[in-house]
Amino acid sequence: MSDEELNVAEDVGGGAEATEAAGAQKRTGLLPGVLITILKWAAIALGFVILGATTTLITYRIVSGRTESQAPIGRREAYSAGREFLAYFDLETIRGSTSDETQTIFSGIVRVGYAEDKKEIADELVKRKIQIRNAIMIKLSRKTYEELRPDRLEQVQSELTVVVNGILTSGKVSEVLLDDFTVVR
Repeated sequence: MSDEELNVAEDVGGGAEATEAAGAQKRTGLLPGVLITILKWAAIALGFVILGATTTLITYRIVSGRTESQAPIGRREAYSAGREFLAYFDLETIRGSTSDETQTIFSGIVRVGYAEDKKEIADELVKRKIQIRNAIMIKLSRKTYEELRPDRLEQVQSELTVVVNGILTSGKVSEVLLDDFTVVR
């Protein structure tokens, strides 16, 4: 009877099927463990990405907030809001000497501003470019070193606007600008 008791004990315990079932549970238990580890590291990496993005966004807003709140220094009334936008025609560099006894040389780029919708002025500026350059050079050559000082540049530009408008027949320019203008004694 002892053999039968042994067989019954195996049948009661499940025998080989119980062993296979126990092994299958270990395999399924191993797969979720690896999956959990992978998900844990993915969550950590995602957390670092979110932390970095948040830090960058906050830093950007702080820095850009400071630059937007600063007011411009020394804003001229002539360039304040409400002034019309102009198209500019480049007369290139004009060089010459002043009427002083001591040799004084001036040099600068001349740009003529006109209303953007005035195409006839643009065409005439192209056709009369040499005449305009010559008239401006003659006007500046009649000036002295003291008259071409930087604090008098706006007055000189106004005078040059009158000179250019005296040459044009199809309209009037709004302004004449001297860029990179230097006077050397």
